[in-house]
Amino acid sequence: MTDLARVTPDPSLSRTLHITATDDEQLLFKFLDELLYLFLGSRMVVCDVKILSIDSTAAGKSNSSVIVHVEGETFGPHHERGTEVKAITYSNAQIIYAPEGDLVEIFCIVDI
Repeated sequence: MTDLARVTPDPSLSRTLHITATDDEQLLFKFLDELLYLFLGSRMVVCDVKILSIDSTAAGKSNSSVIVHVEGETFGPHHERGTEVKAITYSNAQIIYAPEGDLVEIFCIVDI
């Protein structure tokens, strides 16, 4: 939606997000949807995400959860305008794991 190299984190906008879901695909959807909500609701462009903790159904858990710390700044006139994401979808969402359970690849489609 914009060039992240031109986004300077504003510490006053940083947030810690706690997200839970029934499985990893729903967790991915809810995480991306939360980032989109931050943009649409407060015009925050997230440029840095730090995973503080993650539990995955791929590791045999009954639910998935993640705690992330996000930083960014308010989208403004100095940001280059790219294609705006309108919605996150489950369409063709895939999370592919290595045999050891390590994440290998994430694939999802967004509505623009």
